[in-house]
Amino acid sequence: MLERHVTNLIQAISRDGSTADLGDLFLRMTADVTTDFMFGESVQLLAHPESFEANWTTAFQDAKLGCEFRARLGQFADFVPQPKFSDAVKKVHAYMDAHVDKALQYRKSLDADHVQQSGPTHADTKKRYVFLHELSKLTDDRQTLRNELLTIFFGGRDTTSALLTNMFFLLARHPRVWKKLRNEVCKLDGMESTVEDLKAMEYLGFCLNEALRLYPVIPGNSRIPTKDTVLPVGGGLDGKSPVFVPAGTLVVYHVYALHRREDLWGPDAAEFRPERWKTEKGAWKYLPFNSGPRKCIGQQFALTEAQYRTVRLLQEFVLIENRDAEPWRESLAATCTSANGAKVAMKTE
Repeated sequence: MLERHVTNLIQAISRDGSTADLGDLFLRMTADVTTDFMFGESVQLLAHPESFEANWTTAFQDAKLGCEFRARLGQFADFVPQPKFSDAVKKVHAYMDAHVDKALQYRKSLDADHVQQSGPTHADTKKRYVFLHELSKLTDDRQTLRNELLTIFFGGRDTTSALLTNMFFLLARHPRVWKKLRNEVCKLDGMESTVEDLKAMEYLGFCLNEALRLYPVIPGNSRIPTKDTVLPVGGGLDGKSPVFVPAGTLVVYHVYALHRREDLWGPDAAEFRPERWKTEKGAWKYLPFNSGPRKCIGQQFALTEAQYRTVRLLQEFVLIENRDAEPWRESLAATCTSANGAKVAMKTE
């Protein structure tokens, strides 16, 4: 599935030296991949950027920004009119509900078949995996199905595209790193990479880790303890004493700031230096996916997807040239990515 969509991405990138915004292309491709996984059919935004589905993803973006704004307003959110947000939510829900209706019809057809026959003989067992079909076997609650779809779409589209955009923003400004990374990829000799191949690419892992360190996709997070607890440090005048945290207290932590602390990462903490990961272990000072029992369940899938796309682009293009003189500036909503995207020229020779 990934190869088909990566091929569309490669075809969408100009080869005549003109500027391409990889940020926009990555966002469209992750929407294609995620909808293909969820519905068994892709919205095909790379191939048809002006389609109805493109308008729907614009509505999704407006709804996401509206949610972020409402979160900042807190208890005053309901007192501030947001007609654009309300309209976007209606469009998003209507689109998802149409797919939920199809899934419920699919479930009814399964139930009817089970009445007539026993055993796994339904013709659908030979078809490809479709997330929504499998989910509909577990529940027929429309609200639950819609909520799960929205969660998967957001997690599959926005986070991975933000990671790739930030990394290629950095690669375009560090030709030495690009060259070293391409030398590693060239060892595949043009062959399609397997999961084992991706895991064996040490420097590729270093680059992804470093991009996530400098520009974590989720730059801040929070936790609420269900019972009274104590944080081992953070209290007192020197910040080294324990801190009592009563149950129900909101604890907010800033991942972006944590990843740039010189006392943890050294004097070059603000620099893009993938080589640091040759000896760096990260541990609890490195939390792009959080850690512990509540860490992101999609971590490995997101990293594998990002690795595969990066490898294919490095196989296809010899050089990357920066076409944006501006420094990195955040676009912060539910995720954090480069506000300018990743404007580059990709060259085959």
